[in-house]
Amino acid sequence: MKDSRINYVAVGAFVLAMVAALVVAVALLAGRTGPTETYYANFNNVSGVRPGTAVMFEGYPIGQVERIEPFTENGRVRFRLALAVTRDWRIPEDSRANIAASGLLSAVAVDIRGGAAPEILPPGSVIPSSGGGNLFAVMSEVATQVGDLTEGNLRPLLATLERSIANVSAILEEQAPDLLGNLVAVAADLATKTPQITDNVRNFSNDLNQVLTEENRGRIDQTLANMASFSGNMEQLGGQLATTGEQVDQLIASLNALIETNSPVVTQSVRDLAYTLQRVSSDIDTITGNLESTSRNMSEFSREIRQNPARVFGGDRGGVGQGPAR
Repeated sequence: MKDSRINYVAVGAFVLAMVAALVVAVALLAGRTGPTETYYANFNNVSGVRPGTAVMFEGYPIGQVERIEPFTENGRVRFRLALAVTRDWRIPEDSRANIAASGLLSAVAVDIRGGAAPEILPPGSVIPSSGGGNLFAVMSEVATQVGDLTEGNLRPLLATLERSIANVSAILEEQAPDLLGNLVAVAADLATKTPQITDNVRNFSNDLNQVLTEENRGRIDQTLANMASFSGNMEQLGGQLATTGEQVDQLIASLNALIETNSPVVTQSVRDLAYTLQRVSSDIDTITGNLESTSRNMSEFSREIRQNPARVFGGDRGGVGQGPAR
């Protein structure tokens, strides 16, 4: 009888120990093993989230979801999650909470991405959230987009590639023999002319080496130096021309200013010159007539002198030796 009681006590103790271990394991998995503080996070969609869902901080379990409370904001239903977080856990002010799963077969959890702000959120604060989502809905939407991409772009692209390959194959079938024949002919021609080309290149290299002697290199260097000096002189000449152009511009500006300043005097001088030219033009005919008459008289005088030179002395060639009449 005593042995039976001992066995019952042992079995009971073992069961109690297993129950305690199970409770501890559940508490560890849920992240709630001690005093907690409550934080809040708001989401538009809480698919897969229920009370007891784990709360992670950068993947480390720090608590669980205590309750889910729906509320209305701007005419839209949203959900507020009360998060039981381990006491004294430091959550930066710029942290973000989102609903995510680490894998396709992993349970959904509220994951808090820690920020870098030195300020810490006090208990009871609302952790900014980046929205909740349904993983399978997102996958379905992505699959739909991939299907649309396949139907709208990939299939026409593949059809176009198929037609292009068929066209290229047809062209190759028709022209491949001619192309191969041309390639063979070109290869044979190259094989024949390659030694001659090589000799020409070798001869050109030898001639170039003979030209580029030390003396010629010195001359080339001197020519380059002269060209550099000529370039410097041209640059200096360009500067001088620019200076001369500026001086000419200044001179023109000065003349313009002088003309503008002495405009009445210049105008009167032009008027006087015009009057003088008018008077000369009116008297030029008289002067021309007098010159013409004088020219005729001189011509007649010279003709008479040639015919009878004695008239210069007041006599006549026919009356030489006779005295003047009394």
